[in-house]
Amino acid sequence: MQHERHRVPVTAVAFWRQDVVLAGEGSMLNAYHVRSKDLLASVNIFDGQAIHGIIIIISDANDGRALVWGGRYVRALKLSQDEDERTSVGFKLGGIAEASDWILDAAFSHSNSDGISRAAIVTAHSALTIASIDHALVVCLEQVVPGSNCILYTAHVTWLSPFKCLIASGTAFGDIIVWSAGISVHDGKHAATWQTHYTFSAHDGSVFGVQIASGEVATALGLEKHVLASCSDDRTIRLWDISDLSSRSPTIAETQRETGFGSKPMDEVHTPLCIAKVMGHISRIWHVRFLYDAQGANSDHRAVRLASFGEDATWITWSFRLQNDSSVRSKYVLQHEYTERPHTGKNIWSVAHEGSRIAVGAADGAISIRDVSGINAAEQRKSLTIPPKGCETKSDMIRSYAFTSARELLAIYDQGNIVRLFVDTDGASQFVGLSASYSDAVRGYSVCTSSDHSAGFFAGMKGNVFVYDAVKHQCYEIAKTERKVVGLFSQRIASDGEEGHALLVTNIGLQSALCLQLSFKNGKEMTRVSSKSLILPDKSFVVTSFAQHDIPGCSLAILGSRSGSIAIYNLNVGTDRDSLDALCCVSIHGKEAVTSLKVLATPHGDDINILSTGRDGTFAVHEFKRDPVGAVQLTSIHQLLLPFGPSIEGQGCINDHLWVWGFKSKSFVVYDITSQREIMNVECGGVHRNWAFEPATNGGTFVWTQASNLYYQRQTSLPFDLLNSGGHGREIKTMATSPTKAGLLIATGAEDTNIKLWLLRTTEDGHGTWRCLHTLSKHNTGLQHLWLSQDGTYLFSSGGSQEFFIWRIRYDIPNLAIGILCESTHPHSGTSDLRITSFAVQEETENFHFRITMVFSDSSIQTWQYNPHRKIWSFLTSSNYLTSCLTQCLFLSPSSSQVLIASTDGHIAISARIRHKIHQNAILSMTTTAKLANDHLDLIITGGDDNAIGLTILGDDDDDGMKKKKKKKKTCVVVPRAHAAAVTALAVVGGGGGKEEDGGFWLVTAGVDQRVKIWEIEVDEGIGIKVKLLQERFTAVADVSCMEAARLEDGQIGIVLCGVGMDVWRIEKEA
Repeated sequence: MQHERHRVPVTAVAFWRQDVVLAGEGSMLNAYHVRSKDLLASVNIFDGQAIHGIIIIISDANDGRALVWGGRYVRALKLSQDEDERTSVGFKLGGIAEASDWILDAAFSHSNSDGISRAAIVTAHSALTIASIDHALVVCLEQVVPGSNCILYTAHVTWLSPFKCLIASGTAFGDIIVWSAGISVHDGKHAATWQTHYTFSAHDGSVFGVQIASGEVATALGLEKHVLASCSDDRTIRLWDISDLSSRSPTIAETQRETGFGSKPMDEVHTPLCIAKVMGHISRIWHVRFLYDAQGANSDHRAVRLASFGEDATWITWSFRLQNDSSVRSKYVLQHEYTERPHTGKNIWSVAHEGSRIAVGAADGAISIRDVSGINAAEQRKSLTIPPKGCETKSDMIRSYAFTSARELLAIYDQGNIVRLFVDTDGASQFVGLSASYSDAVRGYSVCTSSDHSAGFFAGMKGNVFVYDAVKHQCYEIAKTERKVVGLFSQRIASDGEEGHALLVTNIGLQSALCLQLSFKNGKEMTRVSSKSLILPDKSFVVTSFAQHDIPGCSLAILGSRSGSIAIYNLNVGTDRDSLDALCCVSIHGKEAVTSLKVLATPHGDDINILSTGRDGTFAVHEFKRDPVGAVQLTSIHQLLLPFGPSIEGQGCINDHLWVWGFKSKSFVVYDITSQREIMNVECGGVHRNWAFEPATNGGTFVWTQASNLYYQRQTSLPFDLLNSGGHGREIKTMATSPTKAGLLIATGAEDTNIKLWLLRTTEDGHGTWRCLHTLSKHNTGLQHLWLSQDGTYLFSSGGSQEFFIWRIRYDIPNLAIGILCESTHPHSGTSDLRITSFAVQEETENFHFRITMVFSDSSIQTWQYNPHRKIWSFLTSSNYLTSCLTQCLFLSPSSSQVLIASTDGHIAISARIRHKIHQNAILSMTTTAKLANDHLDLIITGGDDNAIGLTILGDDDDDGMKKKKKKKKTCVVVPRAHAAAVTALAVVGGGGGKEEDGGFWLVTAGVDQRVKIWEIEVDEGIGIKVKLLQERFTAVADVSCMEAARLEDGQIGIVLCGVGMDVWRIEKEA
């Protein structure tokens, strides 16, 4: 087996130089370039142990030394990088040393005058060890402070001088111990004297994170020397003044302190002053870090901030504000600044801070990097409410507005003043009034829109429609309607090679919409080329969005409605007709409004794709086709819920990436569908307000009205950079794979109730990449089982609450690659609390339908038939096994209707009467091979909770085969202790040497012990089974739950396994 790539939790991160981040991913140490996001180098550090920490010391201009630890193991390595070509990193590894206990923290001493690097190491029982690293990278460990009986959850060690360490450690019962150790060297041996300064009850929960700040931070906060920050699962962050290191405190053992929460607190004599306290996050807080802006203009508490990182996968930045309440002992109040959500799922496991940058590694396998020196002043929220000259009262408010350039808006006041509103890069705003001759037409009410940076349109109560020429800065009337204008929608188009605009006008009480074709003739004023009255399908069709697109022989106008449907018109039909009926009207967003429409051409001739967003929280793609006789067909080919919403309000294509934007709770959110990440988040109060958004690279400008005031916020850089695209961040329970032209398609389902579609492919430099294409969020419970059809066009998924969905997959969609939507829901989905723990699907090609057998947690079995053409479910059979939960289900062959099930009682069965016991308890995995012995026998392979592998032979005749074969002693072979824990995943792959033709193959197994094993299986003609272990490897994926054999891009066979992360291995011909 050869390891290919994995996506596992990032348990350690560290900065080296300006542009390199080192990350511990399982037992692998990876080096990434921050700006290019390329993987520069990768090396395996430990065998069977994940990396938990990395510290680095710079030895000279180009080289550095690192100490890496995991569990109780440490290893030194040398880092090198070419001065001229910084596209690679070199690793030189030293030997592995073993400490006496689990390592919690380490820190390098900056004194190495003798050429030996020294590091202080704190272990889980509060012992201090000195690690010496020589030129040969040999690590020598000397314990200088013995451990105690107190178990620690966290520790932080820092060097006060070349020979003195200060240590803070947190216990499982909420205590914090602050102590120091003086280090001396005699004849090459290290010794220490130590003293405990503070021992106190700090939190009402276990202490998970502590950090001792630098002297600069303490000085900025007005303290003498030292300040300590701590965090806990009581969800509080607390700061302590530990400047007085002359104090002496008894140890926890000396005080005879009771364990457990709620016990009597210790004497406050040994408790430092708590200078600040705050509650944050929605679950446990794992880490806390001080952020100090040494280059800033402030030198007091305003230069210090605090960052906390939690189980909720967010990190929060806090600023310091002086406490005004004299009755409170705390000196400062921690004030929330902003919350970052760069990761999915749960748990931020690692943090590195250097200068103004911070790197965060999480359980989803991604690394986020942010410059925390501060948000640019121009990117903060600014007010634009400045009454221009001519306003009748200061209370006059802006009624409507729209962007006419990246920094200019057309704005109309309630009293009819029409102005140009400038938003400059330095944050200043400016108002320039326009012609007052149209003020009466828009006084008291107005609507405003724009389609590009050349023109804006506005109208009011009297029905007059005006255009604003953004080049000449002139306003003039373009159309006259008889009633109040309730909607204006514009789009830039090209007409006869000239620049033009399509403008749709809707009026109150009218059953039609006016579609105008406008053009700039010879650079003069915009004129109306033509107009059509589009008859709306019914009275409930209130227009909320509009798009126009020309295809050969047809000019399409597409209208979206408040009721969730779209109507399509051909503007070229009957040029002498003033009124047009819709070609079709199709519901696409349920009963919620269609908020935006966009048309993209396809490589297939006249076909187009219509992209839509709706207030049902989805983004959708619809395929538009015309047959030879002119009939039109609209087919939805993609529709998914987005991770924010439900008010999705707009969309755009920025740098070939599909963006959507809308509102989630009280925030305006911009989301990149292509890269599956959040781009921008602005707290504005929610969806019910006037607003305008102008997208730009890395963000854009958002303007909104709040409490009758106008605000804006511009973003010119992403809030954080991501190395690797994040996964679920929770345990993956099931998976399915299918080869495609673009790479291996992998569907994963996890405890977070989501399904993710991944594309696994190899880049030009030979590195493998995981690209998350889509996240499917329809399930309400954790996923139980997934299955992909042979051609990869159908995905089946099951979960709890009897949920079962069928998804349709389409390929080669422009700007989207793969489209997917839920085609059908099982009739009984959500009707009970039963779990569909597994299912088996047969594709019947003649009638093109699927035969689906499901097994349930209450021991019941159901078989259904699904017709994809008619989208109809037909019930076939149902039965019950016994009372135990069923765990696995499969058809014995593609052509057989015979189903084999497995259960928590350790049996495989065809029915309650025909069953065979293999394992002592639950069967957690099961697979079968092709027919053996001239197509008469099936070999069933199972993995159990008893750590064993079972190989069972069945005959074709279920009654005769199961009973008669049972009498033969060689019918079933059980390999006990195949793994050190439960065997949760199996996959059958072909072996080498031609043995597959002789009844031989290779079996790959994986279990909770994080071991992947290859077994050689041989079945002889006398129905004897030989099992031989060929190879065993460690996988960084914890809690392995599923595995599949798949063909990699180069045609070779590999396996993909999932659990807490994903892992890919290549199966070579010779194991």
